[in-house]
This record gives sequence, structure tokens and C-alpha cells, in this order.
Amino acid sequence: MNGAPSAPPRPVAVAAAWGVGAAGLVAGHLRAEPAWPWLVAGLAAGALVALARPGAEAGRHPGLAVLAAIAGVAMGPRPEPTFFLLVPLVSAALAWPVRSEGRPERMPRAMPAWALPATFLGGAAAFFVQSANRYWAFGAGAKDLGLFYQTHWLIAHGRPPLNTVMGMHALADHMELLDYAVAPLLRIHDSPATLLLVQAIATASAVFPLAWMCQRWLESSGAGLTLAGAWLLAPDLHMGVMFDYNPT
Repeated sequence: MNGAPSAPPRPVAVAAAWGVGAAGLVAGHLRAEPAWPWLVAGLAAGALVALARPGAEAGRHPGLAVLAAIAGVAMGPRPEPTFFLLVPLVSAALAWPVRSEGRPERMPRAMPAWALPATFLGGAAAFFVQSANRYWAFGAGAKDLGLFYQTHWLIAHGRPPLNTVMGMHALADHMELLDYAVAPLLRIHDSPATLLLVQAIATASAVFPLAWMCQRWLESSGAGLTLAGAWLLAPDLHMGVMFDYNPT
């Protein structure tokens, strides 16, 4: 029987699960009540996408699709912390079609291999010196450096983070679970400058995904290094680094 080949059942089901996840994200953002019509519409839209593009990369990840669907349903009753799981899942599903497939790697390397690590180290050093000099010159404030230093110190020493600057439990202000990963560093070097160093390294490390993105999509290491430099030189980024310390 002639006609266009239909998508096999599994990719359709996987795409439908992705659709439920995406719809849950939109419904949660709009605070739609009830949310089930959005979820049903997302399921149908995902299935239609699979019929139109049966070979889509997102259809090859059923485990992630099911996880996205569960998170999409949970967005209504439990928007936090479900949101922080659902956003990267949906973003991955949307980004996969952009990736080129089935082509040999052609990666012209106009820049030497050490250029990107050197750019990262230079950026991290500049961010740290800028922010640490502000602290050493007594220019830092109780909000936010003093606030977060006290919170991290309490966590590092196994005490409840009851912050006296805010007058409340630190996690009652912002649920920053990253604090528990950073706090042990204060046992190595007990100083607010330790937090500023972590912030400088984390901020500068964005040059790696930015450069790799350009290498992948533009096939140019020179373009990747240019975008990395634009990130490090952005004035608003420097303003963020210079505002004490913040896990965000």
C-alpha cells in the first residue's frame, strides 16, 4: 500500500511524553487551573510531532521523556523543586533538533588548544581580584557577602543555618542547596574570600560551554573563543560579580 511511512509506536509514545512535560511547564508558568487540558493538548502535540518527524533525536530518549512527563504532571501541585528538573529536560528536547547529525566532524582549529583554558584562567583571576579587593578594602556588605558567609560557615560546622543578618533560617529565604556543596571549602580556608573565589571560577567557567557550542554549530574554534571573550567582558557580568557573593 502506497503512502508516507508512519512513525513506529515507540517514538510516538516517547514524543507524547515529551509533550506532556512541555505542556506541564507552560501550564505551571501560567498557573492554569485545571492543568489537565494543557497536559492532554501537549500529549497530542507531541504525538503529531513524532508523526511528522519520526527520526527526531528526542524520540531516542524514552527514560528522559518519561521523567519529563512525570515532572510535567507534578508541576501543578509541586512547582518547586520540579521546575528545576523540568526546564533542563524540555530544553534538551528542544535543542536536539538543532544538532547536526550524520555528518563527519569538520572542526577547523584556528586557535591553539591552550587558548581557551588560558582565557578561563585569566577571566577567573580578574573576577577574583576585582571582588576580593572590594572585600579587602572593606567595601563588601552584610547583604550579600556577610549573609552568605555566615550561612556557609554554619553549614560547614554542622550547625543549622539560622542567619542573624536575615533573622531566619537561610533556606527559608532562598532554597539554595548549592550552599551545602560550597560550604565545606570553608574548612580548608575560612574566609569570605573563599566564596568569592568559587564565584569567580564558576562565572568564568561559562567560557567552556560557550566555546564548545560555537565549535559544534559554527565549526570554528575562533568563533568560540570570541564568544567566550564577549562573555568575560560583558559589563553586566562584572556588575554581578562585584555585588558581593550570590549563588545565583
